[in-house]
Amino acid sequence: SVIEKKDEAALLDFLSKNRAHIKLEPFEAHEFSSLFMKLAQDARSAEMIRSTFELYSLVPSTVAAIDDIKGRLAMLSSYDRTIRDGSMIVKKGDLDEDFAELETADTSGKVNEVYAYLNTAVLHEEDGNVRGAFAVYEQMELYFPNAQVMRDGKVSAGRENNLYNLVRTSALIGEVLTTEHYGSIFLKDFPKSKYVNEVRRMMLTSLFFNGEYEKCIEVAEVMLPKLTKPSKQHDVCLFVLGGSKHYLGEFVEAQDYLNEYMSTYGKNKKEGDKLRIMATSYFQAANYSRLQEWTKSAELLDKFFENYPDPKSNVYYPFALFDRANCYYAESEYEPALEKVTRVETQFPGVSVMEQNLALKGNILEGLKKSEEAEKYYLMALDLAEQKKNDLVAGECLFYLTSLIGKAKIGKAENPRVAEAVPYYNKFWEEYGNESPFKAKVAVAGIPGMRKVGKIDEALKRLQTVISGIAKEPGTPGLEESIGSYTEEYLEEKTTKQLKDHYYSFPGIDSRDMATRALLRIAIIGVFEEVIESSDPEKEAAQIRDGKAMIETLFQELQRDFKPKDLSNFILVRVGDFIRKTTQPQAAEVYYKEALSRSDQSHMFAAIFGLADVYAKGTSTQKSEAIKLLKRVSDDSDDSGEREEALYLTASIHADNNAYDAAIATAKEYLETDGFRRYAVPCRMLLAASHDKAGRVDDALTAYQQVWISSMGTIRFSSPAMKRWMEILWSRGGTTKGKSDRQYAYEGGYKYLKMTSQAVKKATTNEKEMWDEVFQLTESYEANSDIAKVVEPEEE
Repeated sequence: SVIEKKDEAALLDFLSKNRAHIKLEPFEAHEFSSLFMKLAQDARSAEMIRSTFELYSLVPSTVAAIDDIKGRLAMLSSYDRTIRDGSMIVKKGDLDEDFAELETADTSGKVNEVYAYLNTAVLHEEDGNVRGAFAVYEQMELYFPNAQVMRDGKVSAGRENNLYNLVRTSALIGEVLTTEHYGSIFLKDFPKSKYVNEVRRMMLTSLFFNGEYEKCIEVAEVMLPKLTKPSKQHDVCLFVLGGSKHYLGEFVEAQDYLNEYMSTYGKNKKEGDKLRIMATSYFQAANYSRLQEWTKSAELLDKFFENYPDPKSNVYYPFALFDRANCYYAESEYEPALEKVTRVETQFPGVSVMEQNLALKGNILEGLKKSEEAEKYYLMALDLAEQKKNDLVAGECLFYLTSLIGKAKIGKAENPRVAEAVPYYNKFWEEYGNESPFKAKVAVAGIPGMRKVGKIDEALKRLQTVISGIAKEPGTPGLEESIGSYTEEYLEEKTTKQLKDHYYSFPGIDSRDMATRALLRIAIIGVFEEVIESSDPEKEAAQIRDGKAMIETLFQELQRDFKPKDLSNFILVRVGDFIRKTTQPQAAEVYYKEALSRSDQSHMFAAIFGLADVYAKGTSTQKSEAIKLLKRVSDDSDDSGEREEALYLTASIHADNNAYDAAIATAKEYLETDGFRRYAVPCRMLLAASHDKAGRVDDALTAYQQVWISSMGTIRFSSPAMKRWMEILWSRGGTTKGKSDRQYAYEGGYKYLKMTSQAVKKATTNEKEMWDEVFQLTESYEANSDIAKVVEPEEE
């Protein structure tokens, strides 16, 4: 009646006051197990949770009851009559019957307390105590592995469901090793269970969030092809695989998985888990930055901030700020980059990437020409990295300090602090030099300081050792720069001929090390290129001729003696660049493609640009592919020169493909971009020609006029622009402000010829021919009877 009235206080009071009478000895309590179970279930139905727990606790342990009966039977021995034990009546025959019944129940697994345990586990979980539920399920696995339970009117083994719930709750409370342990047992004992995929999913999730990325990949790569897409199991497997490869630095493979996840589950909240979608949104954006695809990364990071704006619920927020700062920095947008790293520094002081963030802030401040502040932040980053024993970042900061302080010159003046870089240089080699990937950079950066303190021989010897050492470690950054610096310093004392001989038998370089031997050949080429550039064409023509011959010979050796797969990305691009400027540019394709096929992303944009330039000279299909490649350079290269040339070349390809609207739009984009000047005149000419060929007469006239007005002295552009401007006006034959188009055409040509009469004297033969065409056209117009000739006033 108390339960019916839902008077839990009264029931708890009754149980508390009468517990000594209700709590029977195990041997007699088992008779009342069914009663206690029924009362507990009624209390649960009445939502009397505390009472439910109390009533379940009264259900006796079968093992305890068996042990109790064993003890009493031992005392009775052969005494078969009823005896009194305190207030209890004990009869050996009854004990024998109870013992047999309980032993059968224990052996078969049909024990009452199993239901009490299972219901208690459910109650714990409903009450939010998942750890309590986990503890119950673990007890069931350890002590009741053979438990039989009634389900849907049938008695069956309960271990499969119990073990599944044990794996599930262990995953929920973050017991990664326990999840892995019991998950493995489940998969071994129940390989055909309906829960197999779910257990694998939970094992993967636990492993992932505990940083067991290699194990995740091992499991997920086997699972993924077997799973239905979309499904919860496929969702988790794809998430774990992409995230694990991202964290392990396998960025190229990771990007495909991350993109697939977002396209499959990112927009469907029913299919995808919200936390996994948020995490993958970040991984996808961050991974693009690792691939140096800055524009894509920045766009996705901005979208990430928009979708998950609350740092309290977004654990990836500070990391995304750091990555966004990196994107800004890569694009030389220092002010917004500074704002982002400052937010990380001030709003997230305990973030795990703080030492990297401080170092990046130093980079940004250095970019802003704030050297003193940059040095301060490099030192802060170094101190924190050493506290956290982050040797990688510590070595990186010592490189930044050596490079910043150890510059030979500041502008054109000698650097008074150059020698102060030496302690950082020495500290690097003493503490981090053997393992740090920055050893090549430090070896180069320290040369001015070591020269200043009279230790240049030591520095060069170390640099030579570094070159030989990193040559044995494929993929180690800095080899090209090291050889370049060594070359420069070597030539301070030696001749180019001595350098060539030295590099053909460089100490410590194995004859089978094709990549490094090729780099040394490229270094020699670079020296001869500088010789040619610095030579006087009239006085040193022979030196220039010999230099060009040597360069051609060296490139031919590189093509003949070295397979593309043996060359570094830097050399592949250099060889490709040389070939594409010859009469057979298509032969360069193999070198660029080899560079782009590698996971190593160094010199990627130079290779993309080179390949695009080759395709731009090919078929219409190749030209379309070239435009796609150039778009990537324009969007993501951190080299403004590459971006500028890519945009101009894109406009040129559009024009060659007769896609005049696209050519006009791209040319305008180029002309409106701050800092783009190198191709400004040819780009204006391309714009004018595209308007002309598209039949837009007025626009063409304006554009041609801008060319010959702004670049009159550049005959190779101004003459063709003037000629075509005259032709269009003459053909149009209209009248403006009382003067005919033909009169304007004639007068324009006349004035142009007069204003460029001195410039044409210095023009090339080809340019003079262009200028003569304007002269002849002007004369022909002047001969027309409708034209009023220009009469110059007589000089007094």
